[in-house]
Amino acid sequence: MRLSPRIFSVSGIGFVLLAIILVFLKGKQGLFSEADESSRSTVGWTGSETRKHDSRDESKRSRGKRGLSVDDPEVQREAEQRYQELLARHPEFKVEFKDVPDEENGFLQFLNLLDDLKPGDPFHTSLVMDKDFREMLDGETAFDPALLDTWIEKNPDLFQRILNMAEAPGRSVKGISMERYHFISALPATIANGLLLASARAALERGNPDEALRYHRASLNFANHLDGTEIHSTMGRSVSNLLRKFSVENFHKHILPELINNPETLAAWSGAIPMSRHIEEDAPEMFKGEWHLSTRMMLLPILISADPSVLDGIQPLTTAEQYDVAEAYTSRMIDRIDGFSLGNFTNLGETSRGPFKEYPSLSPSANRILEALFIDLRSWFIGLSRQVSVTAQHEALLSIALGEPPPSDPISGEPFLWDPETRTLSLPDAHKGFDDAIMIPLKLPAPR
Repeated sequence: MRLSPRIFSVSGIGFVLLAIILVFLKGKQGLFSEADESSRSTVGWTGSETRKHDSRDESKRSRGKRGLSVDDPEVQREAEQRYQELLARHPEFKVEFKDVPDEENGFLQFLNLLDDLKPGDPFHTSLVMDKDFREMLDGETAFDPALLDTWIEKNPDLFQRILNMAEAPGRSVKGISMERYHFISALPATIANGLLLASARAALERGNPDEALRYHRASLNFANHLDGTEIHSTMGRSVSNLLRKFSVENFHKHILPELINNPETLAAWSGAIPMSRHIEEDAPEMFKGEWHLSTRMMLLPILISADPSVLDGIQPLTTAEQYDVAEAYTSRMIDRIDGFSLGNFTNLGETSRGPFKEYPSLSPSANRILEALFIDLRSWFIGLSRQVSVTAQHEALLSIALGEPPPSDPISGEPFLWDPETRTLSLPDAHKGFDDAIMIPLKLPAPR
């Protein structure tokens, strides 16, 4: 079984799970840009027995609409109908939408910005700047505020629009088509975030810490837009965590050394490090969003269409099997939500490992689709747990700089390790053994 390269031109299914299936079945990599590589997530569930269908029902023995593409209107209408049927059978996935005015909806403003910049391009390459400016934003060359000033002078409306979007107080997907947000590319988000962080650094160099704090807070609020809506996914969470990582690193490398001699100004930045978000509290809503987006925008259209230009070498499933696959995926998602609700993070990661257990009642084709969907979650969870710990480590370092009691690591529950002689803060011993570039001690600058 293999996937056709047409994956990249299919409108409406570019979601992360489809990319995962491509990696899983073809063993390839490089689906994303360098920025998107950091946001790649793996999702999967081990299956449970599916509900049975009456094989004598001829309407459920017919096979997929071979010859129709996944974005064919007929396929999309049927996918929407089945999605609504699943919602009716599983009210636990019901979404309570918020009423957020458009002018206060930062997530909507981000989507509108992308649409206006490069219609139809999911990676929004028009946000890429000239080589010198982009290399500076990426930290590959020395910081030069003049380059930033020049870009803003050339693009004043665009910069103001990015700032307004980032500072918007609310976020919601109410009334927004899933087709607009089922795939969140890290590239445009990191570029917009880089502009905000560069502006914070430039403002501090000009001697304006209040303006610097404004841009820094805008960066963190922008990250909240991507994983704070009613329906968001592991990809949205991955991209938002990537933005938070860049924000805290910018603070540690460029802001903290300049403010270490000014305790009063530094105290105003006490909320500049995002609170390490507790996985137990956030994960259930993230998984619900993952189910909505992957089921409606990827799984159901593929099952219904059996599009040979997307899925090659697989026998189209009967309608009964299509329902079984969708129900199996849904039931496993419910198990994952319940597992996280119990707060047993470690065991949940462990139980995601191991070979896929096939369903004896389903065809090899159905089992191959389920196997692709049930890919190991453990790597994604380990990455997320590390990021949460590192964010809390930065938070603890700022607390030490302010003379306040530092928080403990939210993953292990153990205190961070502070060495007053070297002025370094390390992760707890529970994290030893990870060969990871982000799992390093942080050094608190000495007052000058």
